[in-house]
Amino acid sequence: METPGLHILCREAHVKRGSSHQHLLSERFDEQDAMLFFDDVFIPNDRIFLLEEAETAFEGFFRLNAWALYVGQIRFYHRLRTFLGVASLISQSIGVNEFREIQNQLGELSAYLELIRHSLVAMNVEAKVTDSGLLAPASTLAPDTFAAQISGRINEIVRTISGAGIIMQPSPRDLETPELRPFLERYMRGKSCSVDFKSRLFRFAWEMVADAFGSRQDIYELWNRGDVVRNRIHLYKTLGTREEVENHIRQLIDTY
Repeated sequence: METPGLHILCREAHVKRGSSHQHLLSERFDEQDAMLFFDDVFIPNDRIFLLEEAETAFEGFFRLNAWALYVGQIRFYHRLRTFLGVASLISQSIGVNEFREIQNQLGELSAYLELIRHSLVAMNVEAKVTDSGLLAPASTLAPDTFAAQISGRINEIVRTISGAGIIMQPSPRDLETPELRPFLERYMRGKSCSVDFKSRLFRFAWEMVADAFGSRQDIYELWNRGDVVRNRIHLYKTLGTREEVENHIRQLIDTY
């Protein structure tokens, strides 16, 4: 990193030092983003991957990154588990978990979770050994495209179930203030939980879907696998069963 001519620009950190009560996620999981500027930097050829192999780099993106993309789907699966758990607890804390519309949205999250889980199972079942003798998971292109498609929706579900309560919650200092505590206990406790737990839960949800940390994660889900439109087009063009289903329809029409 100290190579002459190399300059680094880092974004402002999302971590706000202080109480983990307020910033549980960003204090533990905030990942720094940076841009590197190469100003006449000398890089030895033996340190350059795929040197003068642009075609291999372009055509082999999904093959070369098979394991990284697979791990990305495992991460997204656990992200969905977290969203479902938070949304379910929030609905219970404010007493709306039996409402038909709320259960519908929780069911939607559950469906997304199961679809990704089944995708992971399929990637394992259809894994193949490469020419180099490595076990590579099956393509993640379809679930990658789906994950980018639903990322904004899962944020919306948590915000919708939380209501305005996701904005206004007492801080740790408020909870420790004797003059305020009786009012917080009376008006801001949950239906099935204490005001302390409810405050932590809603602040956790706020970080997930509303503040700088959550917004960065949402953008990451949308773009980290590449352009969504390009991926859809690539999926359509490379789908192994496309000609099969087209021929099936041709045969069906020919029987009329």
